[in-house]
Amino acid sequence: MKMGEIDMAQRMNLADYRKALGLQLRKRIHQALVDILERRGIALDGLHFDGLIKVRELPFDCHDEIARWWLPEIVDGRLIRAARMSEREKERYTACEAHNHLTVSGRTALLAYLSSRELTNPPWSQQFGVGNFPIASVDTADTSVQGEFYRNNPSSIVISGNNQIDLTTIFSGTNGNGRWFSAGLFGGGNATSSTGTGQLNTHALIKPSYVKATGNVSIDYQIIVN
Repeated sequence: MKMGEIDMAQRMNLADYRKALGLQLRKRIHQALVDILERRGIALDGLHFDGLIKVRELPFDCHDEIARWWLPEIVDGRLIRAARMSEREKERYTACEAHNHLTVSGRTALLAYLSSRELTNPPWSQQFGVGNFPIASVDTADTSVQGEFYRNNPSSIVISGNNQIDLTTIFSGTNGNGRWFSAGLFGGGNATSSTGTGQLNTHALIKPSYVKATGNVSIDYQIIVN
């Protein structure tokens, strides 16, 4: 931290300073992303990333029923059949919703992907994790889900139209039981089923907090890029 930044931090409330610094980073990364897209022939006045998480308490007792009714059929990365239950039908089982923040690490990963000439890039959405530590807010500078105690890999990832990705992650039985205060997507190529691994790409505050009891829940994550 430079001397001028230290003086600023002393004059400002630490939380306000962190928020201001995060805003500066978002603006710089946002502009860099737009510049890259424009150099590739995509003229954009602005780019917007939004993620909506819906936690839904499933009416099914076994995985076969979940696969048959709730999940789409995907073979070799191709969508063969959409889920038998419509989004309207699924909405009846929504217990809570949360909007995410795209973290600085997540933005950097998107920049690396868009500017890369390589055929492959590290996966971005490997694991979805939840935390039980009570927090009041999340920030783009976050690198972990505080109190992360359970995670699972998405059961399905489907591209809808030309600007939306739908991820579905299932927490079954007693897995993930407890109170959730925040959640996030982990990637980077090294995110495994072990909590704390990988790079935090998105972070969402769950407010009011959600309590998962024994049973099956689906975390339906809609990511929209405009």
